[in-house]
Amino acid sequence: MSTLKADTITATSNNGDLNLSGNGTGNVNLATGTELNGTALTSTFLAPGGSGSGSGLTDLNASNLGSGTVPDARFPATLPATSGVNLTALNATNLGSGTLPDARFPATLPAASGVNLTALNATNLGTGSVPDARLPANLQSFPAPGSDGNVLTAASGAWTSAAGGGGGTWELINSVVADGSTTITVTGMSATHAVYAISITNLQASSTGNLFQGNVGTASGIDTGSTNYAYDIVYTNSATAVHEFSGGSFRWSMGPVQGGTSIATGAHLSGMYFMQPRGGQLVISGTWAAVGLASGFANYQGGSMFGINKVPAAFDRFRLFFSSGNITSGRVTIWGIKHA
Repeated sequence: MSTLKADTITATSNNGDLNLSGNGTGNVNLATGTELNGTALTSTFLAPGGSGSGSGLTDLNASNLGSGTVPDARFPATLPATSGVNLTALNATNLGSGTLPDARFPATLPAASGVNLTALNATNLGTGSVPDARLPANLQSFPAPGSDGNVLTAASGAWTSAAGGGGGTWELINSVVADGSTTITVTGMSATHAVYAISITNLQASSTGNLFQGNVGTASGIDTGSTNYAYDIVYTNSATAVHEFSGGSFRWSMGPVQGGTSIATGAHLSGMYFMQPRGGQLVISGTWAAVGLASGFANYQGGSMFGINKVPAAFDRFRLFFSSGNITSGRVTIWGIKHA
C-alpha cells in the first residue's frame, strides 16, 4: 500500500472537483482528524450530495430537515402531550376515544336524520306533537274532550267522539263515614242534578229506642220548620203483619218507627233513597232494612217510605240522625243523577 503525503492537493479538472477513489471496490480512507474546509472528519464521511448509510451519524438535529417526510416508524407509539391549537384540517372521523365537550357543539344542531338512533326515551320530548302513527292503534285519532258529563263513543273499533251518554250518568257527590257524632251531614248537592241517590250503609246507634230521621238545609242552617215535612211508612218485621205509619214536623222519619221496633244499641240499618225536586216540593222515597232491633221485640224489620218537604228552598246538604244518642259507625254516600 502506498502513502501520499502533501500539504495541499489541488484539483486539475476544469470543474474544480477533487476525486479520490480507491482501487476497484476499495475505499478511500482519510485519517480521523483530517479536515476538509475546516471540518474535522470522523471515521465515516459522506460528501455533500453523496449517498450511503448514515447509521453512524450522531448528534443529528431535526431542525435541519428541509424536505422529505419522517416515516411513522420514527415516531414513538405514544406521542408526547402537546397543544394542538395550531393544527388545521382536523377530521372528526379519526376520533377513536374520549368525549366531545358540549362547548364544541353549535347552539342549534344541524338538521340530520335520526333513523339510526336507538334507546330513545319519550320522557325527553320537550316540544312538538307525537304523530298518530307512533301511538297504539286504540289511541290514534282520539277525539277532543266534550262537555261535563259527556262520554266517549266508538265505532268500528276506534274512538269517534265525546257526547252525552244515553240513560244519564251518576256522579259521586260525597261519602261520609260516621265519627261518633249525633249526626251525619253530606254536603255538595246542587241544582245541576235531576235526582239524588242516597245510600245508607250499616248505621249503628249508641243507645236503644231510636228512630232514624233526616232533613235538608244549606250552609246557613238546616230547615227545621215544624210543619215543613210530611212522610208515610209501610213496614213489616219478623213478628207482626204489615203496618203503616205517617207523620210530619221538622224532619222525615226514614226507618223503624213504631212501638218496640225502634233501633237497638248495635243494630245495623241500611237503605237506599231517592230525592228530587218535583211540582214545587222536595220529594224523597226509598226502602230500608234493620237487623238487631231492641231486645224483646222483632229481630229484624224492613219497609219503604216516601215524604215531602212542603216548603222547598235551596238546599246543598242532607242531614241524618237518630232521635237520641250518637251514630257510632256506618257510612252515607250521595250521587247526583243526570238524565242526559
